[in-house]
Amino acid sequence: MKANNKLRYGGGGMLTLVPVRYTNGRPGIRAETAGGEPVATLSVNLPYDDMKQDELAVKEWSENEGAVDTLINAGIIDPRAHRSVTSGFVQVLVYKLTPLGYKFVHAERK
Repeated sequence: MKANNKLRYGGGGMLTLVPVRYTNGRPGIRAETAGGEPVATLSVNLPYDDMKQDELAVKEWSENEGAVDTLINAGIIDPRAHRSVTSGFVQVLVYKLTPLGYKFVHAERK
């Protein structure tokens, strides 16, 4: 899925969003350049939290500033943060997936 790059340090342009799976089976999203080079992992795995299938924890700090805007503009997450979870020294915002986002992150991998 193509998305406008809203990452603060991403250089603008278009990104390719790629659904990934963490080792515990939870969905995540990675951003790549058009050539397939990794740019950032936009999600966070919170293995100790009772995440629902329709939620995505987004990494919005440090080099990932702008991840939320990128995912909202792509239609992946609802614009309003659903809740937050403390992880180490940060508050991780958890968003509800849109119907498109749910389909995207839970699609069968080939």
